[in-house]
Amino acid sequence: ENGFKLSTPSIVVMFVMVSILGMAQSLAEERWVGILPRIGTMPVNRAHLLGGKLLATCFLGILQFAVLLLFGGLLGANLGTAPLGALIVGTAYVLAIASLALVLGAVAQSPQQASSLATSAYMVLAPLGGAWWPLAFVPSWMRTLGHISPIAWALDALNALIFYGGTVGDVLRPSAVLLLFALACFVVGTQLFTYRPPLSKENLGSLPHI
Repeated sequence: ENGFKLSTPSIVVMFVMVSILGMAQSLAEERWVGILPRIGTMPVNRAHLLGGKLLATCFLGILQFAVLLLFGGLLGANLGTAPLGALIVGTAYVLAIASLALVLGAVAQSPQQASSLATSAYMVLAPLGGAWWPLAFVPSWMRTLGHISPIAWALDALNALIFYGGTVGDVLRPSAVLLLFALACFVVGTQLFTYRPPLSKENLGSLPHI
């Protein structure tokens, strides 16, 4: 019917994921150069600090999500009668990916490792979730496995709106799953997060003065 209707949701979720996962490297760099250790001396707990960074990243992610969807709409991939549904799933998806970036940034021992982890996450989650090829074309077991990826849930919701004239009610379930994913990652990320970079024989000589 229209190739852009099929490709727009995949392009949106892929590029938004790439942009947001960059937060992992940013977080690791701030720890590495001594910004986070200085913040750690202030009366700010980890949840407040990380929540603020996550919300700032989410604002940019939601804006990118909206711009890409609007451009896709100009090419024929319109959202039918439920643009509010797209906003709901977009917000939930962005929160999920930003929380995942938080976990990656918390466990990374250096900015370079954070970048590698983010790239690896993208290379696994994008094809697994159906961003490179529709999950409708793969065996049922692979569709089930693919829903480990938040991309699969976001695509389920967007395809329901674009192809089937879905309503807000059709995106509530995948959006709820994305929000649960975001909550789980945020809790894990705050528990793993430390203000100071880990010390080891490999990086002790290269740490900046704090």
